[in-house]
Amino acid sequence: MVVIGIVLAIVLTRGAGREATPSDTVVVTRGEILRTVLVDGSLVMPNKAYLSFGVTGTVTEVLADEGDNVTKDQVLARLDVPSLESSVEVAELQVEIAEEQVKSARAQYEIAQINLDEGVPGQSEDVLEQQVDAAKAYWKTAKLNLEIAELSLESAELNLEKAVIVAPFDGVVTDITITEGKDVSTATLATPAITLVDTSEIEMRGFIDEIDIAMVKVGQAANIILDALPDEEVNGEVAFISLVGTTLAGVVSYDTTISS
Repeated sequence: MVVIGIVLAIVLTRGAGREATPSDTVVVTRGEILRTVLVDGSLVMPNKAYLSFGVTGTVTEVLADEGDNVTKDQVLARLDVPSLESSVEVAELQVEIAEEQVKSARAQYEIAQINLDEGVPGQSEDVLEQQVDAAKAYWKTAKLNLEIAELSLESAELNLEKAVIVAPFDGVVTDITITEGKDVSTATLATPAITLVDTSEIEMRGFIDEIDIAMVKVGQAANIILDALPDEEVNGEVAFISLVGTTLAGVVSYDTTISS
């Protein structure tokens, strides 16, 4: 059972219906009355993430515990994947080599173009033009090789990122199924390793009796009080009230959603 307090603004007045005397004079004020409505329902946290590794390997670090508050982009777990780390290092080296080849090819093209423009003793213009074309083609090929090397590096880095679980948003870790030293195989990749929920967004879904529903309106402020935690409240507002009642055991109630 969940208890929801709906704040209703009501004008409070006194002294009506008889002649006022100085001793009876009071100040009329406007205030709020807290009405409590009993709701049979449950709390739902709609923003939930089931996090898994994207590659196989051995769990080398679990950097969070159940119940921990974590922040977006915080690393929660890692796999030991030396082969993927080596692939990144090799790809980085290939990019460096390709970059040097592009620089060398460009320099050869520029020299060939200068030779064509200024002339070289003993070489015909046709030969110099062929050298320019060859240098230009080599430069183009070197640039293509650099693009391929950069794509290979990007792919290697992406695979390495799959060996790390990172929090996609601020939240609370509610479940961890992995431990350090555990092997993650192809068969277990689909099993969530860590479950994370965003506690800043809460919904209470339940039913309000037809006797109380007249006091509740969409957009109205509500304080959700849990039976299990009577000293804590969750502020929210009425987000949805069904127009059609549901009859159960002769009692009509209305489906209602409270969002924080």
